[in-house]
Amino acid sequence: MRKHFLPAVILALLALQSFAQTRIPKGEIVDHVQSAYDPKQTHALYVPSSYTPEKTWPILFCYDARGRGHIPAELFREGAERLGWIIFSSNHSRSDDPHFSNLEVLNAMWSDAHKWFSLDERRIYATGFSGGARLAWGMGYIYPKSTAGVIGVGAGTHAERPPSKDTTFVWYGMCGKLDFNYLEIRNLDDQLHSLGVPSRTDFYEGPHNWPPDGTYCSRAMDWMELQAMKRDRRPKDPAWLQQQFDSRLEQAKKQEASNVFDAFLKYREMQEDFTGLLNTADLSKKVIELSDSDVVKKSLDDRRKREESEQKLLDKYYKILTQLRNAPEIPSFRSVKSDLEISKLQKEEKENGNSPEGMMYTRLIESISVQLSFYLPQYLLEKKDFDRAIVSLQLAADIHDDDPWVWFNMAIAQVQKGNKKKALENLQMAVDRGLKNRKWIDEEKSFDVLKDDQQFQQLIAKIPVPEKS
Repeated sequence: MRKHFLPAVILALLALQSFAQTRIPKGEIVDHVQSAYDPKQTHALYVPSSYTPEKTWPILFCYDARGRGHIPAELFREGAERLGWIIFSSNHSRSDDPHFSNLEVLNAMWSDAHKWFSLDERRIYATGFSGGARLAWGMGYIYPKSTAGVIGVGAGTHAERPPSKDTTFVWYGMCGKLDFNYLEIRNLDDQLHSLGVPSRTDFYEGPHNWPPDGTYCSRAMDWMELQAMKRDRRPKDPAWLQQQFDSRLEQAKKQEASNVFDAFLKYREMQEDFTGLLNTADLSKKVIELSDSDVVKKSLDDRRKREESEQKLLDKYYKILTQLRNAPEIPSFRSVKSDLEISKLQKEEKENGNSPEGMMYTRLIESISVQLSFYLPQYLLEKKDFDRAIVSLQLAADIHDDDPWVWFNMAIAQVQKGNKKKALENLQMAVDRGLKNRKWIDEEKSFDVLKDDQQFQQLIAKIPVPEKS
């Protein structure tokens, strides 16, 4: 016994020493902790009040699309304190930047976390927003034995790692009802279910962003705890399970009085989640009863038709955007706007309001907008196809004239084309519309040719210099 006991004591002492050396207070978020692996990086950390290195703990690695580590740390804080999870959130993760690799972010976080804390190697979790969600998904394949679950916010899989029956982790997807990746989240949930991979989705009001508060994140963490019990990654806790069951059952019963379809979905999720853990016979009866109701049948059919229609329109618009990118002659602003039916979509959005149909039209507009304002110009500028990039951004500005990032990207396109005057005008419009992050201007190499320009200096002087992370 001594041969096994001594190393465990040594490891515990080393963990205690490492934790003390980091000087990380328990029970509060620390926004900037310097990496030991890479001093140029920092992490936002949260260590639960109950932490002690004498036992092992779950950890949640967080990847924001713009390296805003404090955002997920705050959103997951309540659940982490209640359930006893460590939060380890990068201030350097990036999304959709072809010149930036997140590999060193992964390496730094993995190394620092294992050096500083006593971790449960079978209960490591990852979350991220947008491209950060795809990074979190990829982490599950890099560390398949350790990654128990991935919480994807606003996006699903990594392009090089499609889901399969061999996917070893469970997945919880979240996004706004107006998110342009809404269909991706819905379709991935269906795909994982068909593969026998446990998954769950949750949708909140709003566009492509982190959830509005920590309630959604706490639900995701509770679901991960439940899955850990089902998969024997942690001991079953009968009292906790019963509390979760009773709370969710009460919510479903209240929902049934006002919205039978939403109640049916909640009952069905409960049946799936608690089967094998608690007696779900009554739930099964309820699910069968409601699934036979005309209201539920119609709602399921309406949702299916709406999503099929949305996908069909998306496919149509993406073909048009591909033509804008690849056509031998640059299509005109007017012709592309007409082909994309932007005015028609905006009219339908306004007339349908906050209904499911209205939200569908909003998502379609946002899907077109993000392609025109970001992905397409990014590709075209890489190819030095400046005129085509400008047409794309003009179309984006026609949809969202108030978006500072559209005008910021327009300034990049104009300065790369050699039109400094237009670039300054567009940059001014970006500032007038709320561009407040000086870091993006300072890091944009295209603006180096403007740095000695007096108008440029006066312009950026109005924008505060960001704090160093």
